[in-house]
Amino acid sequence: MKKAAFILATSIVALALSISAAMLIGRAQPLPERVALLHLNDMCKLPCWIGITPGVTTYDQALAIVRRVYGDQIESADNCYSDFCIIDRKTQHNKFQVSFLVNPDNNTIGEIQINLYHQLPDDHIHMGDIYDSIGAPGYSVYVSYVNRGGAYYTNYGTEVVVYSPSLPVLAPQWPISGMVIR
Repeated sequence: MKKAAFILATSIVALALSISAAMLIGRAQPLPERVALLHLNDMCKLPCWIGITPGVTTYDQALAIVRRVYGDQIESADNCYSDFCIIDRKTQHNKFQVSFLVNPDNNTIGEIQINLYHQLPDDHIHMGDIYDSIGAPGYSVYVSYVNRGGAYYTNYGTEVVVYSPSLPVLAPQWPISGMVIR
């Protein structure tokens, strides 16, 4: 009996160490290019995105920051259904779209919407990618009447919502369709 308990305890410790090592190795890997392009938490901490903070940054300042960060990857609003698109100049394919909702009282950005609907399958960003970038959400919600799940990050002093289409559970391998930073 003692021998079985010892083997069981040793196996559990070995498994825990293996899982910990795998997690450390995984976190040490660089983010995939498709995720790194979003610059989540690498230029400033959420709810700030690439230097744009909702409620603080004006619309004109936000556009100047986007031009500085993304340069020639920006496609004008005339060619996409948002304020601007970030595209791959080699393939001319849309990587993601960004829209700003502006507070009319003070012309500051009230909300940043990042739309990932139009990505090629190889460019999909998954819930696991977001988890690797900004950590675990505070909670998740599935709204059946709109067939949409959302992971809510409320630990940033504001709300960051990551959406996944028609999925009742947010699993690491499932693609996300967009983010809202408030």
